[in-house]
Amino acid sequence: MFYHGGTALFNRDIKKRALLFAVCLAFALAPGALAESSGSSIDLTDNLANESGEGWSYDATTQVFTIANGANVTISGSILDGTRIVVANGATAVITLSGVNIDLRPSRCAFDMTGATVTLTLIGDNTLISGQNMAGLQVPSGAELTINGPGNLEAYGGSNGAGIGGGVNSAGGSITINGGDIKATGGSDGAGIGGGGDGEGGTIKITGGTVEANGTGNGAGIGGGRSDSGGDIEISGGHVTAKGDSNNVSGGGGAGVGGGGGDGPAPAGASGDISITGSAYVTATGGKGVVFGGGGAGIGGGGGNESDTGGAVESIRIDNLSNVQATGGAGGYPGAAIGTGGGGARGNFPAVDWVPPAPAQQDAPVKPKKDAPPPIVAVLYDVQKTGDAFSFKTIIANASSSLPGATVTVKLNDSYSATVTIGADGIGRGAIEAPGYSWNIANFYTRPNVQGAAGAASAYDIYTTGECVRR
Repeated sequence: MFYHGGTALFNRDIKKRALLFAVCLAFALAPGALAESSGSSIDLTDNLANESGEGWSYDATTQVFTIANGANVTISGSILDGTRIVVANGATAVITLSGVNIDLRPSRCAFDMTGATVTLTLIGDNTLISGQNMAGLQVPSGAELTINGPGNLEAYGGSNGAGIGGGVNSAGGSITINGGDIKATGGSDGAGIGGGGDGEGGTIKITGGTVEANGTGNGAGIGGGRSDSGGDIEISGGHVTAKGDSNNVSGGGGAGVGGGGGDGPAPAGASGDISITGSAYVTATGGKGVVFGGGGAGIGGGGGNESDTGGAVESIRIDNLSNVQATGGAGGYPGAAIGTGGGGARGNFPAVDWVPPAPAQQDAPVKPKKDAPPPIVAVLYDVQKTGDAFSFKTIIANASSSLPGATVTVKLNDSYSATVTIGADGIGRGAIEAPGYSWNIANFYTRPNVQGAAGAASAYDIYTTGECVRR
């Protein structure tokens, strides 16, 4: 009995140890169970105590991961408790988002890079959601952001914030998208990509990737927030879909690409400078004007408030219209597909369509110049002296014909000369009275100066000068 009882106790102990091992193993393998931040890697769930690594630090009191100048860090993890990312003002950093999910509604900014320069690489699925007056990924004027794929990013601004760009009353900074799958949605009156409410679009360049940008309220899809200009927008590659808000509840609609819609006393935003070139494919839809507000242009100006014009066109360049689909938004006056926003219905402010510039006139091809005709040479001969008079004959030696009617001026010096006309026999005859002078006849076979046009006999004025010396 003792033997069997000991065996039973032994077996029970083995089972307990196995169960404990299984529990520990399950905990160890659970997502995030062993997650920690170290070196150049940040796990957002490792946020219970102050710590730091290569190029970053974490303050548990403020719940801020701060990225320092010169950092090259990878951030991962999903967090909903207020932890956020801030790149130090003035810093230049390289950051990789790998499976990041931050939701800081209603009052904080998920990723703030005010005053910083960041190269952002996306791996996997990433989501940034910010609270009121903040952009989902905050890139205000003075900041520079470059986004590279191959991963995805969804960025949602709070009320008055852009999806990617400026917060309330803030223009967007410099935003370049080279790749990735990007979806950016502004909060009420913010642009999808560009300015926050009452903020200009900033500088936006899209060279590749798939981009969906949605303005909300009066915000443009890409460009200005409520009542502000689109800024400088260059789209040279990728597939881009940009929409103003079709569910806008007040004032003019934002452009798909361009200016924000006007609201209240604030006028509509102008297009800014828009350039669509290269291999870019763009679909742009203007937002709806509400009550009496005008519709936003598909590409161009925002819709006007109820008693004002739509946003003007500052500059639009589209190299390949076949790659562009643009639709103006409905409203008091609908927005142009490409052109100005529609005006408010309380005035007479229809939209004005953009007219592509006429193709540049090419200069007519320059005809090659023919070789200049050889100079015409007058030859003097049969020079005779009788007293103080010198008689002579002249022909035009290298003319194609005798050119009757051509004139030849023979000049002894500044005081004595004679002009003769070539006769029908091709010879000109003349004489010069030159008291006290003699000629050196050998020097009269020299090339003359020629004025006039060949082929018109009466136009010739041929000068030949010999040597004349006082006797």
